Amino acid sequence: MVSADNLPFDVLPLIFANVPGRKDLLSVALVSKSFNGAATPLIYGSITINVSVTKKLTKRSPFQTLLDRKDLYKFPRKLTITAVPLDRGRVSERFHIVLAMALPKLVNLSSFVFDAHLTVSFLPALLSNLATPSQLKELSLLADNLNPQQAKLLLHIGHRTKLDRGGSLQKLSLRSPSTCVLGVLPEWIERNRASMTSLSIKDSPSITSGFIQLLLGYTRYLTHLSLTQCPNLNHWLLMKTLETLPGLIKLQLAIFTYSPSPGATYQLTCLKHLSLHFMGSLPADSTPKLKATLSGFLAFFATCTLESFMLESMDQIVLPVETVKDWSSCLFGSLRCFNIVGVTILPDSLELLCRRTKLLEQICLDFEPEMKARSSLLLRALSKSESLQTITDSFDFRYHHHQGAPGQPTRFTRPEVETIFAQISTLKRIINAGRCWVRSSECSLKAQVCRHRRESSLT
Repeated sequence: MVSADNLPFDVLPLIFANVPGRKDLLSVALVSKSFNGAATPLIYGSITINVSVTKKLTKRSPFQTLLDRKDLYKFPRKLTITAVPLDRGRVSERFHIVLAMALPKLVNLSSFVFDAHLTVSFLPALLSNLATPSQLKELSLLADNLNPQQAKLLLHIGHRTKLDRGGSLQKLSLRSPSTCVLGVLPEWIERNRASMTSLSIKDSPSITSGFIQLLLGYTRYLTHLSLTQCPNLNHWLLMKTLETLPGLIKLQLAIFTYSPSPGATYQLTCLKHLSLHFMGSLPADSTPKLKATLSGFLAFFATCTLESFMLESMDQIVLPVETVKDWSSCLFGSLRCFNIVGVTILPDSLELLCRRTKLLEQICLDFEPEMKARSSLLLRALSKSESLQTITDSFDFRYHHHQGAPGQPTRFTRPEVETIFAQISTLKRIINAGRCWVRSSECSLKAQVCRHRRESSLT
């Protein structure tokens, strides 16, 4: 009889990779030496320091363990820091020192995310050591307080000469970059132009369309572009600049003004995923402006085959039926995932979308309390879809992607969920108020608590 201890060692990591929680994985590592050897690379492969973790790091951090055990140097591949432990109300200097010492030794580190507000003053000391890992491919930084000397340290991160081992940066994400960081950004991207495939800039009021045009001139291989919270960016000038990126697959933009398009002079034929975030407030009777702006954007994608489309608004807006009709050329034939957050879609518009979009599998809607009054109309509209499998509450979507959501979710009761499943025969799951309702193979219904709300993500 075959037992777990008799399994080939190469099989154990494949099994342990399906263990859902880190706590359970730590328990697995204590079973035997073979289990420990297979689970250890998974335990240290991805290290995340967040608010909940910092409360447990008052005495010892995982980086001290890495320094004490040289055999662990090769395992960490992804490091994410969104918070740091405090010592008497101040940032722990010990944590910073140990982290700075450990970074140069993580020879296989490929992803580094630093998004902790309280430790901006400590970031410059880490940058010089961050240039050491030769396999670094992904970098995400909160870089709002870097001075000119500190910003120049960024030039040494990621770039590799032909004689160096490893590669250059492939994904770069900057949040709140300072003026000094923006000053060195063109040269930094130019050094990594042969490998850069993803660029994201967030919370940068000073960035302009001309500056973005300069950056995109160095990134001919870019496939992912995200520009959010950049109010001085002219989105129509940006759309013209995207002509230099024929291989662009994913685009995320924040729009602060509503105006008609000057005209689409080219087509982004390779685009598969589009996210539009409307940040500007809309006055009363502004439906024509909204329709003109949406139609103007989608005119650039008339010949592409979009698979996912997200439409988000800070102000609650109503999606006109005429606007949905204009989407037929670029959405109805290929769309699989449709997320609408902060946007009210009328039953007639939703029915038109579901009826014509034959491949639609996932949809995200606002489950507001007032929606229950017209839920029968919405359910009738959703039932027109031939392939819909997942419905998500936009509250869960916001919670997952924005680290929280205002207000309280509208919680569906079991009878209400049963009614939805009964009317939509193809539906497999409903994600609402932190719970994932799943229709099992026996046609029974069960609710699962979303672990860290991972199931609420549709992208």
